[in-house]
Amino acid sequence: MAEAVSPFRQPPSLDLSDDNLAESFRTWRRQMDFYMRASGASEKPKKTQTVIILHCAGPQVQQVFEHFVFDENDDKEDPIKVLGKLHEFCSPQTSEVIETHRFWNVSYRAPFDAFLTDLRTRAKLCNVGAMRDRMIRDKIVFSVTGKVQELLLRER
Repeated sequence: MAEAVSPFRQPPSLDLSDDNLAESFRTWRRQMDFYMRASGASEKPKKTQTVIILHCAGPQVQQVFEHFVFDENDDKEDPIKVLGKLHEFCSPQTSEVIETHRFWNVSYRAPFDAFLTDLRTRAKLCNVGAMRDRMIRDKIVFSVTGKVQELLLRER
């Protein structure tokens, strides 16, 4: 007899081509955890949990999953180990130099709030500590043009 379909909405598929894949994965993982607990899937056998995770993750992840190398053969049916491998894949090593380069190459765009949020997110990855606010201020001043830039340059 077929089991009843969960009344809870599945998380969207994980887009592996996202520019900020590490953050997208964190968001997706949180949604997946909520879904697994709310639907009761976290109480099912490990193999079933893994299949649910891969199904929800979508075809891109399923394709990448086929290339994961596990220590033990049974590990590919362990949801914790599968999520761990997916986390490794989605969290590539970064360097402060690369992140700083990305920060300085962010183009100004409207609305300003979205631009500022992007700068704050990228500045955290640069690991500049107390200089973060100054770096963001300077990037804003250098990014705007015309009268606005003139006014900002006059400020102390």
